[in-house]
Amino acid sequence: MKKNLLIFTLLFSIISFSQIKGTVKDVHGNPLPYVNIYIENTYINTTTNELGNYELNYFEKKNVPLIFQYLGYKTEKHVLNISQYPYLFDNILSKQKSS
Repeated sequence: MKKNLLIFTLLFSIISFSQIKGTVKDVHGNPLPYVNIYIENTYINTTTNELGNYELNYFEKKNVPLIFQYLGYKTEKHVLNISQYPYLFDNILSKQKSS
């Protein structure tokens, strides 16, 4: 019984703390709320809060193609080489030029 409890505790701690997190701002340092963030070709996604902060639950240690999309701003793709969690990644988005 103690062994099962220990395994459950370890798995819970790994799952609850395995995440990619950071802040998304514009080029002037203003936080961007409600930016769409997702791992390419998956349904794993999140959005930034009103302060531009995000947390994305993810559990694999490998290269992760992370996409940032926000209306009126350039969509950006960053390939993160994740080797430990939590993984901190802040991003700055620039406005899309109008044609």
